[in-house]
Amino acid sequence: MEVKDAIAKIEARIRELKRDYELFFKGDLRRAPLAERHKLQAAIEKLQQVHITNTQIRFKLQTVASQFSSFAHYWDRIMAQIEAGTYAPDRFKADMRVGKLSEVREAAQQSAVEESREANRQPAPPAPPKEADGIKELYRQFVESRRRTGEGADVNFEAFERSIEKQRPALEAKFGGKVQFKVVVEEGKAKIKGFTD
Repeated sequence: MEVKDAIAKIEARIRELKRDYELFFKGDLRRAPLAERHKLQAAIEKLQQVHITNTQIRFKLQTVASQFSSFAHYWDRIMAQIEAGTYAPDRFKADMRVGKLSEVREAAQQSAVEESREANRQPAPPAPPKEADGIKELYRQFVESRRRTGEGADVNFEAFERSIEKQRPALEAKFGGKVQFKVVVEEGKAKIKGFTD
């Protein structure tokens, strides 16, 4: 139970850190929240060294650590853009300060004209839907259904995809043809059901 509480606290701290970085990138904070980020990184690493027997809690910790890592890469990328002077919001503010706003407007108008020309050309035929896109849409619907039923939306995509692919051969053998999947809500719970046309 202590590990579960620690993970919940880390999730809350990640949300706060994300908000602080957003404020910093907007210019509302003078300094990046690096100290809190380092403390949070240390807390996650310390928790990862704890032996956790409960699979669900271990999976939750991996998800939270992965989420933090993704945010950290994103923050580092934006920081690098700021240091290089290529971060778009900063460039726009700088152009306004030195009177280049008219140039920015002209560039935007030119871009709009080119997009309009592009739109008037014959559109390419739509690409056939890919199996992977179908799985992604099914996953999106499943997560949304779980959110609506209050079951929690922290579902790992890779695990979801493996589960679907594991069920597919048995269902195709049962139904005698290609199986499609859909999300249904039964007795207040989101489920995946296989069917054929």
